[in-house]
Amino acid sequence: EMGDFENARATAEEIIELPPESVIGYLTLGDLHYRQQDWATAHRHYKNAQARNPEYQSLQFQLFNIYVFTGLFETALDVDPSAEAQLFVYVYSGDLVAAQDLVESENLDDGFRSFVAYAKGEFAQNISLNPQDLTDYTDDRGKISSDFNAQFVAKFAYMYRMIGSSDQAAAFAAAVEEYLGDRQPETISSRSDLETGAIMQLVKGDQTNALRWLERRVELQFADNFHLEPIYDDLRDLPEFIEIKERNDAILARHRAEIEAQLAKPKSDWVFPDYSED
Repeated sequence: EMGDFENARATAEEIIELPPESVIGYLTLGDLHYRQQDWATAHRHYKNAQARNPEYQSLQFQLFNIYVFTGLFETALDVDPSAEAQLFVYVYSGDLVAAQDLVESENLDDGFRSFVAYAKGEFAQNISLNPQDLTDYTDDRGKISSDFNAQFVAKFAYMYRMIGSSDQAAAFAAAVEEYLGDRQPETISSRSDLETGAIMQLVKGDQTNALRWLERRVELQFADNFHLEPIYDDLRDLPEFIEIKERNDAILARHRAEIEAQLAKPKSDWVFPDYSED
């Protein structure tokens, strides 16, 4: 996995050289570091890409997420001041009361309602608003097609278990077990796979091994708002989980400081589009 990352990074750096004004190389580098949750480095590459194409819409989304994940909430809303963006800021800052109020006052659709229901740990409500079919996450052979999909399937296995839908829980869990195989956290460098493994241990009721998977995650310097996931509620007061969260927060604080420094002294060609009218 790390070899793939290094090869892709080398290719992107070559693209930047030919020609240097191309947005593609910087976007690719940003995406690579974003996937590794190297937020400060991803931010720098995305701002370099934005300097070459200020209208590139995916940059708005990625920059917004970086600011949210690193706790720069006001900066995130400068990028996207919409009600939907405000909802994400409320959820990822832990203000679920404000999030629910916003859903009602803005009459947001079921997708956003299910998102808030999940954040509140209201799994039955989440599933009723956002029913899932396992085939949405599998390929033509019935196998989970990506690490991102595996993480979603694991979450639904857990939720189905918690609301007593044992057949659905078993089907979703079996698909994830086949995807993970006999891999152990020490051999994995994918953030999504590590979270998937942790969730699957919780599906089995094994908190000790769930912590092993989360420990590996922070060991690799992955850091975001993972601790807000209601799936981890049963771990929340354990000393090992508290230590993992503290290490996670320290990594985020370092990225936040680096991004703030970048924004305080931006490169001369960086642009700051006004999205307030979008």
